Amino acid sequence: MTAFTQPVTIDPTERQRRKKAIVVTRASVHLEGFVLDAEVEGIYAQFIDGQIDMPSMILKVKRHTGLSGRSSKR
Repeated sequence: MTAFTQPVTIDPTERQRRKKAIVVTRASVHLEGFVLDAEVEGIYAQFIDGQIDMPSMILKVKRHTGLSGRSSKR
């Protein structure tokens, strides 16, 4: 997968949609008993601001947390 490197211009509706998605993600992570560090919060902010797309956000978080970033499907 190639990481998305060019910022995109997002409208206020898309920004709000992204922000809501991150709120849900944070809640899910916290329910599992984990705490998000500043690096992950920074990645989330990049996504909300349109600096990266969702696949890139997921890949960055997986790499930061030590996951391979690869699908476990066979």
